[in-house]
Amino acid sequence: MVKIFLHLAIIFFIISCGGNNEKEVIMQGMDESTRNVKDTLPALILDTTGTLQRKSDVLADDTVFADGSKPTGWDIAGITDVKGLKLFLRDLQRMVLTERKMEVAVHIRYPLRNARDLKTFFRKYNELITPAVKKAVAGINFRQLFRNAQGVMIGDGKLWIAQQGKDFKIIAINK
Repeated sequence: MVKIFLHLAIIFFIISCGGNNEKEVIMQGMDESTRNVKDTLPALILDTTGTLQRKSDVLADDTVFADGSKPTGWDIAGITDVKGLKLFLRDLQRMVLTERKMEVAVHIRYPLRNARDLKTFFRKYNELITPAVKKAVAGINFRQLFRNAQGVMIGDGKLWIAQQGKDFKIIAINK
């Protein structure tokens, strides 16, 4: 566990001390499949300010979906900190798009159906975090997050997120 936090500290230090803006860091961290997906991402994901999402868009209220339906309450999904969830999802976008496997791994509730532990997750990372999953994460619509008793769904079920204590965890990855 200490190694995980040490790696995270080193990653954050390198990024925070580097002269690159976030957009350049993101582009450098992308593998070929992600670079191909980035062209289909919403403009806000890689905008010229270097932020993935504007904070006001991330924290916007989602009381009505595009089709006019009203989402179920957050409590049904076990979410007590909606702002924290949305900020976590914004951070998850950064982690996935820059291939920060260790950071993603820390936010998984093991066992997953297709990765029983951290070691398996690392071995299967590219099988699990496919271009379709990356696209779903990159395209999160913060104003229309589907939730039910299983948790919060991203990208038509590509990822499921749940709150565990004060933390948020990936509870399912569906390629």
